[in-house]
Amino acid sequence: MQVAKGLISHLQSHGLTDDISLTFIEEVHGSNASFIISSLICDALKNDASVLFLTFHNPFQHYQQLCSKLGVNLNSPAYKSKIENISPLNSCIEENSSDESVLQKISKETDDFFRKHREDKMYLIIDDISYVLMLSSFQDCSRFVRYYVYQRSLYPNLKVVICSHTVRDDKESVTIANYIRSICKFIIKLTPLKSGLSSEVTGHMEIIRSRGFKSDVTNHKYLLNRKEIVLNPLVI
Repeated sequence: MQVAKGLISHLQSHGLTDDISLTFIEEVHGSNASFIISSLICDALKNDASVLFLTFHNPFQHYQQLCSKLGVNLNSPAYKSKIENISPLNSCIEENSSDESVLQKISKETDDFFRKHREDKMYLIIDDISYVLMLSSFQDCSRFVRYYVYQRSLYPNLKVVICSHTVRDDKESVTIANYIRSICKFIIKLTPLKSGLSSEVTGHMEIIRSRGFKSDVTNHKYLLNRKEIVLNPLVI
């Protein structure tokens, strides 16, 4: 689990502290935040937290494979009772449900999880919120986000991680991302290389720690390979 531990330690050194209960991960079109999400899952389970995963985008099996590469078997008895997955789009297709009923069902299932694990450290990880725009309006999507922001007041042990994919020409995806950024204190933004593929750099990572009217911003270039995640300071 060296890769996950190294990345999480790096994020912690840049402001991902225990008092951060809402984290936003923005992946700009052409980038992929799966390595961050899988690292957060591994770190949460390692610290005996319970994890609820809403998978709108990548299937749960995708993260099972990534976490396995990081040394964590999500199917092992040690973790199986600590992590649950909800795939809302699958439910919508299988049950031919209306948009509103799907969002209501998600709320009910997440509420059940929170009550069940209320004595535990809990993580809600959403991958990714832009898919909610496929089920409903921007207003419903923003209400969906606010609902889970509110849940943190009911469950002080709850940490919420929201991932969203943005496309420059997709106004709604950019608008919902800007809204979430405005209420988060810790933001990770991934952007692809403008020059295209490179064997030395996968993309750029911007880490933002909001402190009221001031923000600490650091920029990195990162390289993903089969063995490790390499982060280097980016001079801009």
